[in-house]
Amino acid sequence: MSLPVLSDAEIKAITKRLKAGQPLDDQYRDRLFQQSKDAEVVYSGKESRGSVLARTMGVPFQSVKRFGDHDPAWANKLVFGENLQVLKTLLEMKQRGELRNADGTNGVRVCYIDPPFATRREFRGSRGQTAYRDRVEGAEFIEFLRKRLILIHELLADDGTLYLHLDPKKGHYMKVVLDEIFGPDRFRNEIIWWYYNKMQGNVGRFPANHDCIYVYGKTADSYFEPVFEERAEITSMIQRVWDGEKKRLVNAKGPDGKVLYIEREDKRIDDVWRLSMLQPADRTEKVDYPTQKPLSLLQLAIAASSKPGDLVLDAFAGSGTAAIAAERLGRRWIAVDCGKLAIYTTQQRLLSMTEGKGRKKKAVPPAPFDVVHAGLYDNNRLNDLSFAEFEKFALELFGCAASPSSIKDIAISGTRGGDPVHIFPFDETEAEMGIEYVQTLHERIAAQVNSVVYVIAPDSRCDPYLFENMITLDRLTYFVLRVPYSVIEALHDEEFRPIGQPFSVEEVNDALDAYGFDFMDLPEAKLTARRLKDSVRISIKEFRRGGLDPDVFAELENQGRDDLSVAMVDLAYGDNGFQLDQHRFGEDLRANDWKWDIPVDDCGDKLRLVLIDTFGNELRQTIELTKGKK
Repeated sequence: MSLPVLSDAEIKAITKRLKAGQPLDDQYRDRLFQQSKDAEVVYSGKESRGSVLARTMGVPFQSVKRFGDHDPAWANKLVFGENLQVLKTLLEMKQRGELRNADGTNGVRVCYIDPPFATRREFRGSRGQTAYRDRVEGAEFIEFLRKRLILIHELLADDGTLYLHLDPKKGHYMKVVLDEIFGPDRFRNEIIWWYYNKMQGNVGRFPANHDCIYVYGKTADSYFEPVFEERAEITSMIQRVWDGEKKRLVNAKGPDGKVLYIEREDKRIDDVWRLSMLQPADRTEKVDYPTQKPLSLLQLAIAASSKPGDLVLDAFAGSGTAAIAAERLGRRWIAVDCGKLAIYTTQQRLLSMTEGKGRKKKAVPPAPFDVVHAGLYDNNRLNDLSFAEFEKFALELFGCAASPSSIKDIAISGTRGGDPVHIFPFDETEAEMGIEYVQTLHERIAAQVNSVVYVIAPDSRCDPYLFENMITLDRLTYFVLRVPYSVIEALHDEEFRPIGQPFSVEEVNDALDAYGFDFMDLPEAKLTARRLKDSVRISIKEFRRGGLDPDVFAELENQGRDDLSVAMVDLAYGDNGFQLDQHRFGEDLRANDWKWDIPVDDCGDKLRLVLIDTFGNELRQTIELTKGKK
């Protein structure tokens, strides 16, 4: 069908508005653009699939700590970072063949995500104080989730499966989005998780006691293994067999023509999962983390759609239930979250896994796993890298393609947008990189280069008097990229946004886009610890978030403590490193006049505090307990 013809007056009006940078009226949508034959969600700000894949910025992984064997063929990954950027990095790993399943296939076999249902965005003023909050909903939330689903679709193995967990408020929108991304013929199931034990008051409607989990396959051959559960009692059932001529199941019959029956002790689990939700009184599984899902829920999904040794991904890890389920089922896993509390909670659950009951209960060590940072880096660890390790990290950090070559005997590590990238050889010289080095470099390679050269160096090896980030010599421009370095306007067309941390339990699952990368800047705090009769009282007097200008601190309200996201404590700190026992959000501490009373009977000889600011920077402090009050 041809499009309706526009009149000359309409064409003139459209041209005028386009030249003025003004939006067109919605009436022109059907007359200017070819419409999709399938249903789709249309909204302002919807980015094309190609643009999402091309424009999303990947960030390199920095291993912070490894638990378990120090040289495994694969270490599971607990990643702190903004999941959109992490998904892009994982996609690059897949393209390099680094994400393999048990049978050698490339990509993730099963991805389960439980994204935020209701979202809020918190904006902070220039001095760190809370300015206002705004809800992220409607089209903005759909696009937030859609971008991640596009990358997940690319990450899945050809027989991989996605489980998207939502409540009924957003499911109808995302079902259409999933049809767009995967194709309507890739829909497998709408699973209803019926948590029959949820107690509700008089809500003036039918009680809402279920969530929806949408299941999509990457291809028509997505892996699936039926899962069975025991029946309450043995049941006699008609035996069913496949009739090749009728192309359907029919009743099985014996030689005498009578219908055959079989007795079954189990039954195949269908698309309604009757699983209890976790109650506050649960002492076997419940941890102090909001929106935690039961282990049985994740074990069902992972068991049905993967085999032992396959890769499982959870991009909204939360309390880490997917990683725990994958671990117990013998799968490998990658768990991603932008909240430090989520990372520490998941780490603690992995390290404290047990099997058996009562006196027979014993610890079960997890398979080796790395705690990884992606987007917020420890500069002290960078100083310990070899040249080859720094080269790899820096190229990934600045979005360069690794392609070793040379120009007039000058080593070129890679390219960025087709232009050469040179890493300052800090392993071969004691000199610093300054204007003289760039001038010497220019004399050697100028005749072989068109317009731009990128020079990367550790900031600690740069001349402190080299203030320029762009140096123009003749017709060439040299971009000096230092590590650490946060915002480089010449390289990025989007303002960097740090990974925000929640101030209260209500903000834990807020959806918030972050972008770019940064380096840790340790917070500072003044606190006291006093031993009272039955408790240890920790009082936080001041808190200065990482990177805060000292001149700004004096103007802050509440002694800067409103920038304290969460405080965590290890009650018996020892040789095994920090183990999360309890936490308090900034909002809870503020309500208690910035005091935290911990029962003495719960404490060992040492307490280890971890204070996290609103941008994810950490301050660690050990408190040794004595018999006195100090």
